[in-house]
Amino acid sequence: LTILETARAALSSAEDDRWKGRPHALRTICRTIIDLDRSMDEARRKGLWEELLAHAQSDEEALPIAIEAAHADPTDERLWDHIEDLASTLRTPDPVAEAYHAALLKESSRDQLALLGERAIRFYEEWYEEAQKREPLLELLFDRLPDESWVFENLKLLLDAEERWPELFSVFDRAIARADGDTALALLEDAAHTAKDFAKDPPRAIAYFEELDRRKPGSPKTEGALERLYERLGRNAELVSLLVRQRESTTDAD
Repeated sequence: LTILETARAALSSAEDDRWKGRPHALRTICRTIIDLDRSMDEARRKGLWEELLAHAQSDEEALPIAIEAAHADPTDERLWDHIEDLASTLRTPDPVAEAYHAALLKESSRDQLALLGERAIRFYEEWYEEAQKREPLLELLFDRLPDESWVFENLKLLLDAEERWPELFSVFDRAIARADGDTALALLEDAAHTAKDFAKDPPRAIAYFEELDRRKPGSPKTEGALERLYERLGRNAELVSLLVRQRESTTDAD
């Protein structure tokens, strides 16, 4: 018999007493089949792991098998629920956190990435107090899901809470660069007020307000913020230019 045929025969007899208490041997058999059978599709691959899962003698044995099954089919919400239940029972979140990270790195479907990402972030928030634990996941999702506002908001709140201003403004800049229309304007305004009121960084605030003014000129709120900031920093040339423009705008309106 070939190695593949031998492994298949062993798996088919997994109900025999000789396999009791030998989950590692069964996983080795399953891996042998998966590695050698190049024609196997994902459904069959997942089926093999679920078959092994049914033979697990304990939650400790079941968890790594369930994770392997999830790697074969990351879209199975029921399986992830089971994995999280096992982690809760065993009080061992680390293997599950690593499984989520690995699944997100491999996932190519945008919709599935968003669903899996939300699950992963909720899991990390439940188990880990340290915000840095979920930061790599949020960065990964932020890069690959530019239209998901919840990812940006989560990453922004994390960096804001720790007053990591350079990293926060880098995130703002990336979000602004790929946004357009009202979304970009809202991001610019948010960044400007964050720089002015929280980071206490007037030059950066001015840069954001000036870009906001360039994209949406004539806003009394934006011009008022710029006027006060110019006065505070003694940037008289910019202040005079702004006041002249305001007067010309008023004259034109009359």
